[in-house]
Amino acid sequence: AIAFSLAVVSAAWAIARAGSAGLAASAERPEIRTTAIIISAFAEALAIYGIVISFFILGA
Repeated sequence: AIAFSLAVVSAAWAIARAGSAGLAASAERPEIRTTAIIISAFAEALAIYGIVISFFILGA
């Protein structure tokens, strides 16, 4: 349970920080909007990787 929660909480924190900064930056420079979305997608992938690794750790 701790492995799941750490993966999800850290990914949520990364998404919040990257999403907020990405939206602020794309408001000033609209051409970097795609880059901001890609960075947020990497943060979301962090949660998926964390859940997969925690499955491996738990042996499920």
